[in-house]
Amino acid sequence: MFGEEQVPENANKFRPHVSVAYLTADGFSAPYVETVSSAKGEKARATIAHVDLIEMHRDRQMYEWQTVEALPLA
Repeated sequence: MFGEEQVPENANKFRPHVSVAYLTADGFSAPYVETVSSAKGEKARATIAHVDLIEMHRDRQMYEWQTVEALPLA
């Protein structure tokens, strides 16, 4: 069985995320879907309340993003 892990950071400031791909041009999704589908990893549990589509840039020499669309999962 899985144990409960606590994140040591301030929960109000911690923004966990998973990046699937960084895209800079139009193209086909098939290579990304294929890669993610064939990935192997260990099992883990997480509670995820929503997913966000973000627009990210480095215009000021650092990663910055804004949420374009949020989709609740409840």
